[in-house]
Amino acid sequence: MRPRSVGTGGSEVRAALVGAALAVVGAASGPFTAHATEPDATGTDRTPDAQGETTPPRSDARIEPGPRDEGEPPEVALFPEDTLGASAGWELRPEPAPSTLEEQSEEDLDRWMDRELRDDAVSAGATDGWYHALGQSMRREFRPDLDAMTRERRAGMDTLQRVADELGRYAQRPQRPIDPGGVSPSTLFARSREDEAVQDSFDQRSPLHAPITWHRVELRVTHAPDGTILALHVVRTSGMPSMDRAAVEAVRAGATSAPRPPPRVHGERPNFVSEWAFEVGDVAPHWNVVGGVEGPTGEGMQGAALGRGVMRTSVSLLRVTDAMHPSVEERRAERRRERRERDERPRR
Repeated sequence: MRPRSVGTGGSEVRAALVGAALAVVGAASGPFTAHATEPDATGTDRTPDAQGETTPPRSDARIEPGPRDEGEPPEVALFPEDTLGASAGWELRPEPAPSTLEEQSEEDLDRWMDRELRDDAVSAGATDGWYHALGQSMRREFRPDLDAMTRERRAGMDTLQRVADELGRYAQRPQRPIDPGGVSPSTLFARSREDEAVQDSFDQRSPLHAPITWHRVELRVTHAPDGTILALHVVRTSGMPSMDRAAVEAVRAGATSAPRPPPRVHGERPNFVSEWAFEVGDVAPHWNVVGGVEGPTGEGMQGAALGRGVMRTSVSLLRVTDAMHPSVEERRAERRRERRERDERPRR
């Protein structure tokens, strides 16, 4: 029969080892030591100090809610203002802020998308009819000198370069006239098939059905609320001073004869901006074509002979910044103002 002291001695040895291990862990962990807690009369845990007395719980100690009445429904917030993690007391680490390059890339992408959407809306005609009337008025006043443009373009060229420039006029494809004389745009889609066949035959023999080389200049116009011009800037030059001057004069003359803009265009703005593209088409009819065609605006005739004499013009609206079409910066400022007002609004 084995003595009972052997088992007791093994237990004492194991207890001594466990106590020594706890002492080592407590010494290595620094000021954080383990204390036994005892419940008080209120049911909360109180920690004994060095003298054996208990201290009240810390202010950051979590207190579990007591039992609710059986008949009282639970309080559940349908739209809580705090997240689930904040309500549970979790400390969620914030996501790392993007770098400056990433922020700039996102801003550039937003700016490009806004500009493209705005330009597509303008090209689709999503603007006030006043711009259409202004464009028609400016096109009637747009009278560039094609001979002066040719001399300015060929200034400084030698003989070989002049020959290459002349042959380059015939490198384009023939284009159907976009503004046949004597026909209003509203009746172009109301013709029968016989009328279309006659028009196609006429276009094939017309000097306008020929290669066209287009030259372009872009202008930015700042309008007052009454439609007068406050500023005029050449955004993209054609490289030919005579064409640029003709476009500037057309804007100034067309703005005086255009109707007054309606209040929905300027709104409460002190000014609004429109950008336009003025184009001149140098038509290159065949050398065996001799005849006359009506001018691009219906005023006067143009004589076609030896591949010269015919010119087309076009005025198109590129983009606007008015009461109905704010700029990208204005939309960003408005969104920042709305976010600031929403953040400053007191929570209910």
